Amino acid sequence: MSHPKRPRVDDPEQQEHEPVAELDQPDSLADDDPAAEGDGLEGDGLEEVDPLTQAYEEAQSLQQALETINDEASDRVLAVEQEFNKRRRPIYRERSYSLSRIPGFWKKVLMVHPVIRGVVTESDLDVLDYLLEVDVEDFDDIKSGFKVKFTFADGNPFFTNRELVKELRYADDAALTVTGTDIRWLPGMEPADSAAAAAAQLPGSKRPASSGHVYSLFAAWFAPQQSLEMGHDDVADVIKDDIWPDPLRWFSQYEESMGALFELEGE
Repeated sequence: MSHPKRPRVDDPEQQEHEPVAELDQPDSLADDDPAAEGDGLEGDGLEEVDPLTQAYEEAQSLQQALETINDEASDRVLAVEQEFNKRRRPIYRERSYSLSRIPGFWKKVLMVHPVIRGVVTESDLDVLDYLLEVDVEDFDDIKSGFKVKFTFADGNPFFTNRELVKELRYADDAALTVTGTDIRWLPGMEPADSAAAAAAQLPGSKRPASSGHVYSLFAAWFAPQQSLEMGHDDVADVIKDDIWPDPLRWFSQYEESMGALFELEGE
């Protein structure tokens, strides 16, 4: 009994007529599987980024880049200002010498400014008659502060100090520390409240008659030590920023105002 031949695998006729079985696709590759398209849902390890968050983070990064440039610019501006401050100092000294030869120059300049005029007393005005020079000088690094110096003429009957100096130092948190001068008052010229305080410290002593001198600029403002958390001193700022750059402008205003006053009195 003969058996039929088994067809060869490479028999073209057999391959042509025999259907090929289709392979089933895994569920993860099915057309309707969202993970197969990589849309950012759980399955491919990615998370969708909120557009607002992305925009904010981009702007924050750019802002940081701007801050870096601004810091660099500030450092360069500071270096230039330090250089020019050194060039100004000898000219300031020469100007001070010239102005010291104009009688009552600094008293007139200070009194014509509304801020200074608003704080001085009659006793302050008497002391200002002996004010010879005013000087303002930045510290070497500029940003940490500056000092204001008043120089008085010989024969000052109010105190023995030749110079009164006030230093203003700024901390990193903008707090301001002020160091003034301890004024050595001559007898009978000390502030009225100081005379009373000195008398109170002497057991059994009688309270002396008050000197009657009430100072603001030369008692409170030149106080030996102060701390201002707001980092602000109106009088010092006015002297440094308004008056010191061009005191001649304020002197001219004083002369003009006095001229107008004389004209009114003559009418």
